[in-house]
Amino acid sequence: MRFRSLLDLVPFLPAILAQTGNSSKGSTNCRCLYGQSCWPSEQDFSSLSAQLSQPLIRPVPPASACYPVGNPSGNCSDVQQNWSDANWRADQPGAYENINFETYTNRNDSISGCYLNTTLGLPCDQGSVPPIGVDARTVEDVQAAVRFAGQHNLRLVVKNTGHDYLGRSAGRNAFMIWTHHLKNISYDGNFIPEGASNNEVVPALTLGAGVQWREAYAAAAEQQRFITGGISSGMSVGAAGGWVMGGGHSAFSAKYGLGVDNAVQFTIVKADGDHVIANAHNNSDLFWALRGGGAGSWGVVTSVTYKTYDLVPLVMSVINAVMLAYTVETWTAGDSGDIVRQARQRIAQEVRRLDPISPDSATYMNEASLYEPDFRKSFFGSHYDRLRSIKRKYDPGSLFLVAEGVGSEDWDGSLICPV
Repeated sequence: MRFRSLLDLVPFLPAILAQTGNSSKGSTNCRCLYGQSCWPSEQDFSSLSAQLSQPLIRPVPPASACYPVGNPSGNCSDVQQNWSDANWRADQPGAYENINFETYTNRNDSISGCYLNTTLGLPCDQGSVPPIGVDARTVEDVQAAVRFAGQHNLRLVVKNTGHDYLGRSAGRNAFMIWTHHLKNISYDGNFIPEGASNNEVVPALTLGAGVQWREAYAAAAEQQRFITGGISSGMSVGAAGGWVMGGGHSAFSAKYGLGVDNAVQFTIVKADGDHVIANAHNNSDLFWALRGGGAGSWGVVTSVTYKTYDLVPLVMSVINAVMLAYTVETWTAGDSGDIVRQARQRIAQEVRRLDPISPDSATYMNEASLYEPDFRKSFFGSHYDRLRSIKRKYDPGSLFLVAEGVGSEDWDGSLICPV
């Protein structure tokens, strides 16, 4: 595996999209965005809302509570106190773990966003936070949202906690499906995947798309079981979404395998709105794609079922020597897009130094770089053609598009118009 820099964990996707995107609003094949004449009317959204278990959400950048300066619209002190709390951020539909994804770099190099530092004298803008979305609490909510997005040809993003290090859950002027409240958890000591024979029994934990690792670990412990999962600040990362679809690296992988090795069944809403099971016996090609084919490309996963194991004694030891592999570049709130671009270029130069010693290596896409010269090779290798075929089968209209995802090379840098 090729080492990546720390900044790759905080990539400047909005800046990249602004520089590479060249959407043609006149093209009927382009996605419809907020502010365009094709955007659904309030009557359309009212009709959608009538199908949902919850009111539509209007996500805003978290710092918006501190504006206008002098007369804040919300509880600014609460925002200031929790600004760096990963679990607090996960609970806000408009917040992202890496705050640069709340911003957007315009073509004139100005940055649209909403900064916590109100002394900068800058306006609070929406940035890359989608302006409207569905707070999905049921499978039916997800189905209604997917069908609505498809019917109106909307730019669609799917978000749980907002940890995606490639910014795939953010989207300027897009329509959001927020899965964070799909919190159902169930344990079955004799789980049999749908369509399997009775001898394929496995003790398993089924997690809704909004379950986070702290909740998953607690649920497994209640059953005196262990589940292979991720480690993060506050265990705030989602356990049944992008983590497993990107491979699912775990501190316990050396003994129990990756997340994809432990997933035995998915439920997913496809682009046509149908809710299906994907496992080794049903939609097996989709099951294969979901286990490492990348987040956001296949549909909206509503649950994942994982193997569980007997509890074992655990002693934790952390070696920090690998921190030498991290190169840090930063930018300051209020900086121009040009400053951001320079920082990005410096990181790209540092990464390229490794190419001569690892010319045919791959990388872990969940903590990868948006500047991969060939993401198809680095992320998917020889599997890419098969993944493309599966993508065409289950999402022929490319409703589900993400940066450096399967099929994204057929679209412009902003994922708005086909090229």
